[in-house]
Amino acid sequence: MKRKSLFVLVLAVFVVWNAFADSEDELNFSFGLGGFFTNDFGGGVSASLVGIEINSLKTPYLGGGGFLFFDMIFMEVDISFFVIKSEWEYYALGSGTAKDKVSCFGSDAGVYGKFPFKIGSHFTVFPLLGFYMRTIYVAEIGGKKESGANDLSALWFKLGGGVDYSISNKIYLRLEALYGLRLSNVFEDDMADYYHELGADVEKLFGHGLDIKLALGYKF
Repeated sequence: MKRKSLFVLVLAVFVVWNAFADSEDELNFSFGLGGFFTNDFGGGVSASLVGIEINSLKTPYLGGGGFLFFDMIFMEVDISFFVIKSEWEYYALGSGTAKDKVSCFGSDAGVYGKFPFKIGSHFTVFPLLGFYMRTIYVAEIGGKKESGANDLSALWFKLGGGVDYSISNKIYLRLEALYGLRLSNVFEDDMADYYHELGADVEKLFGHGLDIKLALGYKF
């Protein structure tokens, strides 16, 4: 399911970009480097019986890192590396709430469609729509390294916009803000299956978050 969605989105973005690339506009390709902030406001699983919550796990996080982007006017491709920190909250009926500190290292690989509008001599604004695959390579929960870190990886869908400020003919500053929704990860799917087998009603908690990026770009 996730692989099919990834393929369809890649195909759609390339079709849109090729359509715009046939326009009479001059295509000034560029690349850049920068840093970003990321988070997930939700995430996790809740299980209940006869309407009473018996177990839950909430997995929001904050993090940041660096990224490289390649801009083809109507399409942006980027790859990033990041560290995220979290405090997972567990709840069990009769035992109350407990917390564990969590840290992860991972990367994103993203593709976005964009349509730039020039405003004055220095500014260009653009909406963004796309996705990225967030892959987790290393995860520590409660100070212990987890062997199944990749089970926390997830596909994100992002919508937002950005602005470029031209410092010179070749160099510009880019700011982007993207809000996104994600699919459940393998870890959450496995937890949901476990509680289903016990006869509980299961809710996968909504994963959604914000990325803010700042980078320096160079036009070819």
